Amino acid sequence: MGGYIGRGQPVAAGGNSVETSDIVDGAVTADKLAPGAAVPDQDTHGGKFLTTDGTDASWATVAAVPDQDTHGGKFLTTDGTDASWATVAATTFPFYKADGSSDTIAITSGAFPFYKSDGSLDNIGVS
Repeated sequence: MGGYIGRGQPVAAGGNSVETSDIVDGAVTADKLAPGAAVPDQDTHGGKFLTTDGTDASWATVAAVPDQDTHGGKFLTTDGTDASWATVAATTFPFYKADGSSDTIAITSGAFPFYKSDGSLDNIGVS
């Protein structure tokens, strides 16, 4: 069974999409959808998104990202319940100096430090 869109043009039976241009004023309302496809009541659901369990439509809360202040260079992680920021672990890179001795450099925040021929420190981005 088809529904109705826009100015009352029916959606063909078996049709499964309605384009924004099919809805004259751009608003999706229950009276513009096929019977049984009504949008749940929108009162008190600001900021939520419409979802379905395959049978019933409902509103759900968007998962919030933890505060980003003071977390530059960190990555978002989760324990399966709560989202949080974590520091990228340093990677130690071993190398040999010109005199033959060995040393290591810690790579942190996606930067590989090195000294230029003039003795100044610089970084190469790594990912």
